[in-house]
Amino acid sequence: MRKKEMTAVVECCLGTWPPQEVCQLLSREIEGVVHQVLAHPAGFLTLLLKDEVEEQAFFFSRIVFDGPTNLVKLAISCGSEDPTMCINGEMVPLQDDPLKARALILPTHGVLEFRPSSLETVLPSSPVGASDVETLFIRAVHDISVAGDSDDWYTVLRTSGTLRLLLLDGMMHKANARLREEIFFETSDFSAKLPTEAPAPEIVWCCVSRDGGGPVAAIRVSLDKFLSTPVLKTSEVTASVRDVINACANALGAVHFGGPRGAKEEAVVEFDKVHVLFGSKPSLRSLQDICQVTVRALHPLVLAIQAL
Repeated sequence: MRKKEMTAVVECCLGTWPPQEVCQLLSREIEGVVHQVLAHPAGFLTLLLKDEVEEQAFFFSRIVFDGPTNLVKLAISCGSEDPTMCINGEMVPLQDDPLKARALILPTHGVLEFRPSSLETVLPSSPVGASDVETLFIRAVHDISVAGDSDDWYTVLRTSGTLRLLLLDGMMHKANARLREEIFFETSDFSAKLPTEAPAPEIVWCCVSRDGGGPVAAIRVSLDKFLSTPVLKTSEVTASVRDVINACANALGAVHFGGPRGAKEEAVVEFDKVHVLFGSKPSLRSLQDICQVTVRALHPLVLAIQAL
């Protein structure tokens, strides 16, 4: 098979390593040749080249990180020679059989704190004196708390409509009109920098929830700033929390099943087609992160209304 020139640099965070099943990290088609990077449960990566006639696989060394779950910058190049791979500035050699070769210990950059979701239970009950919008608000927050801990893709996708109602369409402010509670959203602070030895990443997928992979440090922001928090960064566009909610609601079928509205929503939808974050579509993984941040921000208001 004739190799096509390809260089890709992807920056991401790994929730667990190695993954529990074979997962696609990157897929790109160049002149009829599909380039796929796969992560394996045994802890190694494979570059798979496929066209209509044949396929060719290149195996790289098993990987062990020298610290806890971490930020990763992966750079891979393919051309007339054998492909090369670099992770966090370290070259990962090719192997005939990675299971028989010694594992490569790689440095950790930007240590992250990973912990299982610890959302408090949001009870759906409303007091007799609650207004209609306050009652609807409580039920909506309850629904997204369920989605925040759910492993069902449909439940998570459908909640984008509820998030849009709460955060984008003004329900949160209307439900808070009587009590005027101060509301902040605690999200990840991406101040940790990745190594600069590799080229600048062309794709960065950020995790806004500390449960899903945010750094130990956190920042508290207003609703407007939270909605503007970047989730997907490419060389051409930056998609925010708002864009993920709208893409899931309007283009992926939660509310409408139409096309994406604008380049930012399109970037979210297209990224879903070629990337999988350890078995999950990036949009749904990020939507669940958004649910977790939102529940923690709005639960105090729920409790205040229920105490009326």
